[in-house]
Amino acid sequence: MTKLDQIKKPLMYLKYHKKFAYPLQIDYDFPIPTLPLPVIPVPIEEEPQPLAPTFLVDLSMVPDDLIAYIPDHPVYKGDIHNQLTDKQKAKLQPLQVGSKAWKKHIRELKSKKESELLIKQHASELREKAKLWNTSFDVINPRLVLAAQLTDLQDLQGEKALIEQEILMIPLTTNMNKKKVDKLKDKIRKLSPQIVKILSSLPSLKGTPYYVTEEERALELRPNKRTGNTNRNLDLLLSLHPEKRVRISDSPEPGSLHLQPLAVNLVFQNLILYI
Repeated sequence: MTKLDQIKKPLMYLKYHKKFAYPLQIDYDFPIPTLPLPVIPVPIEEEPQPLAPTFLVDLSMVPDDLIAYIPDHPVYKGDIHNQLTDKQKAKLQPLQVGSKAWKKHIRELKSKKESELLIKQHASELREKAKLWNTSFDVINPRLVLAAQLTDLQDLQGEKALIEQEILMIPLTTNMNKKKVDKLKDKIRKLSPQIVKILSSLPSLKGTPYYVTEEERALELRPNKRTGNTNRNLDLLLSLHPEKRVRISDSPEPGSLHLQPLAVNLVFQNLILYI
């Protein structure tokens, strides 16, 4: 097979049809020539393992859950971050391995490292959500809070509407019904402060933090959002013959619907841009 045949072979399936036809599976069953690419091994990220202590430690006196968190240096009371100088350490005695104070110190180190790991995992999840939402890392957290607040507001407004509808269905003919209506109105009064609180916090959540860079602000304009002229899911409406599918009758009669293809295309393009 010559190079010319390799180039033309995939193109023989690209046929032009005057009338739209739904593609079949056989239209896609053709080999596509590809170039052999070098396989780049993906590095596997492994969780960092704590270093084994360099000084002698009697592990028989240490609980199993603390062995992985023993530092490679002696520990001193109150020195969680290991910030004491050599002169200060010379005046102090290190904590004895296995003592209550030593175990308490190691448990504090364990809690500190576990919290740092949770913070890193949370930051990694936010970065993934920022990519999914097509925004920046600094803006994704306010966006998530805003989405949660709007969801709560929607639930509260829905609950309030159901109560108001129930009130309208109760006839005020007896004292029993009036008391029932008063109780329902009390429920609405209890919901009102929550609704007002959420509504008052929305403007601050919609703003952009001051520390966001110009490049990150540009992401808020949605530069990667698909427009109407690039959306391939509207082939039936934006194809070469939209007039045959949109126009109901060639000669409009009183009361009949007669739409222009150009107007329909503009409406759908504006709808996609709005979404």
